[in-house]
Amino acid sequence: MGSRLGPTAFVYLMTEGLSPTVIDSQVLDTLRAAARRGITFDLVATASPRDWLRNRKAYSSKKHALNQELQGQTSLFPLPRINQPRMRDGLAFALAVRYRMRERLVFHCRSHMAADVANRVKRFFRGSVSVIADIRGDVRAEYTMAAAQGDSTALERLRCQEEILRAALME
Repeated sequence: MGSRLGPTAFVYLMTEGLSPTVIDSQVLDTLRAAARRGITFDLVATASPRDWLRNRKAYSSKKHALNQELQGQTSLFPLPRINQPRMRDGLAFALAVRYRMRERLVFHCRSHMAADVANRVKRFFRGSVSVIADIRGDVRAEYTMAAAQGDSTALERLRCQEEILRAALME
């Protein structure tokens, strides 16, 4: 079953670029296991423009290899400031347009920012959207420490995380 066939699209969404460390150790096993069961995921990742420029050759090679192995479509969006709600809205709109011919979207989200984007897709998509938020760790402690160390986006990310959890509980 190809990723562009049938009424349901499965999308693995991540906001850490296509780092080989993350992809090879934490993402591919999930996608391979799903493929063995006949479920093909499209892989959608974002990276900062700086990261994309610095690693574009490696990212291009990785995208090609993933497309060959997984049979899905791999996309990388150079996106500045993913921590800003407008940027997440823009990506959500782009994904809703990309999958507009589908009846249902199922997102597996690797981070709270990815889960927030998937939840925002619901505003723009006519069909059903399900979100699996694959988020781990002591979020409040991590973000409190980051804010104390001068990370100006930590509190916004914490607010986003808590919003995602509330949305998941409402479904």
